[in-house]
Amino acid sequence: MRALCLREGISTLVIGELATGNLKDREATLADLRRQPRAETGTFEECLHFIERQQLHGLGIGWSDIQLRASARLTHVPLWILDKRLAQTAAQLGILYKP
Repeated sequence: MRALCLREGISTLVIGELATGNLKDREATLADLRRQPRAETGTFEECLHFIERQQLHGLGIGWSDIQLRASARLTHVPLWILDKRLAQTAAQLGILYKP
């Protein structure tokens, strides 16, 4: 993790999720993550509008998933998602990273 460098930025949601887990060399890893550029995020209103415009309600997608998808659309940076259900909605939005 020490060599992590993200050109497009990292979402504060991702950093927060990582911070809640068990990290090897925790202090250094979090310091590295703090130094990364931040991905643009949608405002509360933009995210609510995004839900309606993309009809993302009732799909079992949580608020943080909505925020990540809105961020991906704003920044034109695809999401790398391993969960099949969540990947499906990202693919439908055209924001799924394909290795």
